[in-house]
Amino acid sequence: MLNKKIGLDVDDCICNTLEMDFAYAYYKYKDKIKDIDKIQPNHYDVTKLFNMEDGEAFYKEEKTFLLKNVDMYPKVFVKEVLKKLKEKGFEIYIISARKAMFWDGDSKTPLKKWLEKFEIPYDEVFVEIDNKNEVCKNLNIGIMIEDNPGHVQKINNEGIETILIRSEYNKNYSHSLNKFAQSWIEVYKILGEKYGFDYTDLISE
Repeated sequence: MLNKKIGLDVDDCICNTLEMDFAYAYYKYKDKIKDIDKIQPNHYDVTKLFNMEDGEAFYKEEKTFLLKNVDMYPKVFVKEVLKKLKEKGFEIYIISARKAMFWDGDSKTPLKKWLEKFEIPYDEVFVEIDNKNEVCKNLNIGIMIEDNPGHVQKINNEGIETILIRSEYNKNYSHSLNKFAQSWIEVYKILGEKYGFDYTDLISE
Protein backbone atom coordinates (compact mmCIF):
# COMPACT_ATOMS: atom_id res chain seq x y z
CA MET A 1 0.00 0.00 0.00
CA LEU A 2 1.32 3.45 -0.93
CA ASN A 3 2.19 5.84 1.88
CA LYS A 4 -0.48 8.57 1.95
CA LYS A 5 1.28 10.86 4.43
CA ILE A 6 1.98 14.23 2.81
CA GLY A 7 4.40 16.76 4.30
CA LEU A 8 3.82 20.39 3.41
CA ASP A 9 5.85 23.55 3.90
CA VAL A 10 4.05 26.87 4.40
CA ASP A 11 6.05 29.85 3.21
CA ASP A 12 6.25 30.05 -0.59
CA CYS A 13 4.49 26.71 -0.87
CA ILE A 14 0.96 27.47 0.24
CA CYS A 15 1.34 31.26 0.47
CA ASN A 16 3.53 33.84 -1.25
CA THR A 17 5.61 34.90 1.75
CA LEU A 18 8.64 36.07 -0.20
CA GLU A 19 6.53 38.42 -2.31
CA MET A 20 5.11 39.88 0.89
CA ASP A 21 8.64 40.34 2.24
CA PHE A 22 9.60 42.26 -0.87
CA ALA A 23 6.45 44.37 -0.86
CA TYR A 24 6.93 45.41 2.76
CA ALA A 25 10.66 46.02 2.32
CA TYR A 26 10.05 48.21 -0.72
CA TYR A 27 7.22 50.09 0.98
CA LYS A 28 9.31 50.85 4.07
CA TYR A 29 12.93 50.90 2.86
CA LYS A 30 13.09 51.68 -0.84
CA ASP A 31 15.54 54.51 -0.08
CA LYS A 32 18.10 51.78 0.66
CA ILE A 33 17.95 50.32 -2.85
CA LYS A 34 21.29 50.70 -4.63
CA ASP A 35 20.64 48.53 -7.67
CA ILE A 36 17.08 48.28 -9.03
CA ASP A 37 18.00 45.24 -11.12
CA LYS A 38 18.51 43.24 -7.93
CA ILE A 39 15.00 43.86 -6.65
CA GLN A 40 13.55 40.57 -7.81
CA PRO A 41 11.77 37.98 -5.62
CA ASN A 42 14.36 35.28 -6.24
CA HIS A 43 16.34 35.35 -3.03
CA TYR A 44 15.43 34.06 0.42
CA ASP A 45 16.62 37.07 2.39
CA VAL A 46 15.34 40.43 1.15
CA THR A 47 17.25 42.25 3.89
CA LYS A 48 20.52 41.64 2.04
CA LEU A 49 19.18 43.07 -1.19
CA PHE A 50 17.87 46.15 0.62
CA ASN A 51 21.18 46.62 2.46
CA MET A 52 19.63 46.34 5.91
CA GLU A 53 22.06 46.09 8.78
CA ASP A 54 19.61 44.38 11.16
CA GLY A 55 17.67 41.71 9.27
CA GLU A 56 16.23 40.21 12.45
CA ALA A 57 14.65 43.53 13.42
CA PHE A 58 13.14 43.85 9.94
CA TYR A 59 11.44 40.46 10.07
CA LYS A 60 10.09 41.11 13.57
CA GLU A 61 8.70 44.45 12.40
CA GLU A 62 7.22 42.98 9.23
CA LYS A 63 5.53 39.98 10.89
CA THR A 64 4.06 42.24 13.57
CA PHE A 65 2.60 44.39 10.80
CA LEU A 66 1.22 41.36 8.99
CA LEU A 67 -0.42 39.95 12.12
CA LYS A 68 -2.23 43.23 12.73
CA ASN A 69 -3.04 44.46 9.24
CA VAL A 70 -2.70 41.99 6.39
CA ASP A 71 -3.99 38.61 5.25
CA MET A 72 -1.58 36.56 3.17
CA TYR A 73 -3.82 34.71 0.78
CA PRO A 74 -3.13 31.07 -0.10
CA LYS A 75 -1.71 30.20 -3.49
CA VAL A 76 -4.31 29.40 -6.13
CA PHE A 77 -5.92 25.93 -5.76
CA VAL A 78 -4.12 25.07 -2.48
CA LYS A 79 -7.38 24.68 -0.57
CA GLU A 80 -9.10 22.76 -3.35
CA VAL A 81 -6.20 20.34 -3.83
CA LEU A 82 -5.76 19.63 -0.13
CA LYS A 83 -9.50 19.06 0.35
CA LYS A 84 -9.46 16.56 -2.51
CA LEU A 85 -6.49 14.79 -0.96
CA LYS A 86 -8.26 14.54 2.40
CA GLU A 87 -11.29 13.04 0.64
CA LYS A 88 -8.97 10.43 -0.84
CA GLY A 89 -7.63 9.41 2.56
CA PHE A 90 -4.37 11.37 2.66
CA GLU A 91 -2.90 12.71 5.90
CA ILE A 92 -1.50 16.25 5.70
CA TYR A 93 1.30 17.39 8.00
CA ILE A 94 2.34 21.04 8.00
CA ILE A 95 6.11 21.18 8.58
CA SER A 96 7.42 24.74 8.77
CA ALA A 97 10.65 26.42 9.81
CA ARG A 98 8.77 29.54 10.98
CA LYS A 99 10.47 31.05 14.02
CA ALA A 100 8.42 32.18 17.01
CA MET A 101 10.75 35.16 17.51
CA PHE A 102 9.36 36.72 14.32
CA TRP A 103 5.69 36.00 15.11
CA ASP A 104 5.25 37.73 18.46
CA GLY A 105 6.70 34.74 20.28
CA ASP A 106 4.23 32.19 18.90
CA SER A 107 4.45 30.93 15.33
CA LYS A 108 2.00 28.03 15.68
CA THR A 109 -1.13 29.88 16.87
CA PRO A 110 -1.26 32.49 14.09
CA LEU A 111 -0.44 29.81 11.52
CA LYS A 112 -3.28 27.57 12.69
CA LYS A 113 -5.68 30.54 12.70
CA TRP A 114 -4.61 31.35 9.15
CA LEU A 115 -5.10 27.76 7.98
CA GLU A 116 -8.55 27.64 9.56
CA LYS A 117 -9.57 31.07 8.23
CA PHE A 118 -8.87 29.98 4.67
CA GLU A 119 -10.28 26.50 5.25
CA ILE A 120 -7.02 24.72 4.49
CA PRO A 121 -7.24 21.17 5.87
CA TYR A 122 -4.42 19.55 7.82
CA ASP A 123 -3.85 16.85 10.42
CA GLU A 124 -1.03 18.34 12.48
CA VAL A 125 1.22 21.41 12.51
CA PHE A 126 4.94 21.46 13.30
CA VAL A 127 6.83 24.78 13.48
CA GLU A 128 10.39 25.94 14.14
CA ILE A 129 11.65 22.84 12.34
CA ASP A 130 15.21 23.23 11.06
CA ASN A 131 15.76 19.54 10.35
CA LYS A 132 12.70 18.77 8.25
CA ASN A 133 14.32 15.57 7.06
CA GLU A 134 14.28 14.18 10.59
CA VAL A 135 10.62 15.11 11.09
CA CYS A 136 9.70 13.58 7.73
CA LYS A 137 11.51 10.40 8.64
CA ASN A 138 9.95 10.18 12.12
CA LEU A 139 6.45 10.78 10.74
CA ASN A 140 7.04 8.33 7.88
CA ILE A 141 6.15 10.99 5.30
CA GLY A 142 5.60 9.56 1.82
CA ILE A 143 6.23 12.78 -0.09
CA MET A 144 7.17 16.32 0.99
CA ILE A 145 6.09 19.50 -0.83
CA GLU A 146 8.67 22.24 -0.31
CA ASP A 147 10.36 25.24 -1.95
CA ASN A 148 13.72 25.27 -0.18
CA PRO A 149 16.30 23.14 -2.04
CA GLY A 150 18.43 22.86 1.09
CA HIS A 151 15.64 21.10 2.97
CA VAL A 152 14.77 19.01 -0.07
CA GLN A 153 18.34 17.80 -0.46
CA LYS A 154 18.35 16.43 3.09
CA ILE A 155 14.87 14.93 2.68
CA ASN A 156 15.86 13.22 -0.57
CA ASN A 157 18.97 11.87 1.14
CA GLU A 158 16.63 10.09 3.57
CA GLY A 159 15.06 8.31 0.57
CA ILE A 160 11.89 10.41 0.71
CA GLU A 161 10.30 11.81 -2.44
CA THR A 162 9.69 15.54 -2.83
CA ILE A 163 7.90 18.06 -4.98
CA LEU A 164 9.63 21.43 -5.30
CA ILE A 165 7.42 24.43 -6.04
CA ARG A 166 9.56 25.85 -8.84
CA SER A 167 11.17 29.27 -8.41
CA GLU A 168 14.29 31.12 -9.48
CA TYR A 169 16.18 30.07 -6.36
CA ASN A 170 15.56 26.32 -6.71
CA LYS A 171 15.22 25.71 -10.45
CA ASN A 172 18.69 24.17 -10.78
CA TYR A 173 18.17 21.53 -8.10
CA SER A 174 18.36 17.97 -9.37
CA HIS A 175 17.65 14.63 -7.68
CA SER A 176 16.01 11.42 -8.84
CA LEU A 177 13.52 11.58 -5.94
CA ASN A 178 12.39 15.14 -6.74
CA LYS A 179 9.86 16.53 -9.20
CA PHE A 180 9.08 20.18 -9.93
CA ALA A 181 5.61 21.73 -9.98
CA GLN A 182 4.82 25.17 -11.32
CA SER A 183 1.37 25.31 -9.71
CA TRP A 184 -0.90 23.44 -7.35
CA ILE A 185 -2.78 21.99 -10.30
CA GLU A 186 0.52 20.42 -11.33
CA VAL A 187 1.14 19.21 -7.77
CA TYR A 188 -2.22 17.43 -7.89
CA LYS A 189 -1.39 15.88 -11.25
CA ILE A 190 1.97 14.58 -9.99
CA LEU A 191 0.28 13.06 -6.95
CA GLY A 192 -2.48 11.58 -9.10
CA GLU A 193 0.06 9.88 -11.33
CA LYS A 194 2.02 8.59 -8.33
CA TYR A 195 -0.96 7.33 -6.33
CA GLY A 196 -3.17 6.31 -9.24
CA PHE A 197 -6.18 8.58 -8.77
CA ASP A 198 -8.11 10.72 -11.26
CA TYR A 199 -6.53 14.17 -10.93
CA THR A 200 -8.97 15.68 -13.45
CA ASP A 201 -11.68 15.67 -10.76
CA LEU A 202 -10.27 18.96 -9.52
CA ILE A 203 -12.01 20.75 -12.39
CA SER A 204 -14.72 18.30 -13.38
CA GLU A 205 -17.29 19.23 -10.73
